[in-house]
Amino acid sequence: MIECVGVTATQERAIALARRGGQVLMFGVADPEASIQINAYDVFFKELTIKGAFINPHAMQDAIQIMTNRIDVETLITHELQLEDIPKILDGTIKEKITKAVARIAQ
Repeated sequence: MIECVGVTATQERAIALARRGGQVLMFGVADPEASIQINAYDVFFKELTIKGAFINPHAMQDAIQIMTNRIDVETLITHELQLEDIPKILDGTIKEKITKAVARIAQ
């Protein structure tokens, strides 16, 4: 499970949704004063590994520049969703296995 938002609610949800033996990668930048609540027994019982990652704020732009036109990201996307479908995925209403999803926002 990769959490890229950095909001306490999504960080807590990522840990709760992680499968047994899974890893939760915290890539989102949280507020320095923020704390999350987790069920310590779930971490123990599901044998979770939780990892944080620090990134230089300029690294993302550099990575995008390097990877431009090198990877066909369209082939990685398994689902296209509407913004209003996201809560259904998070609450488990949509049970399909989703590898990579894109939320299309109408303009």
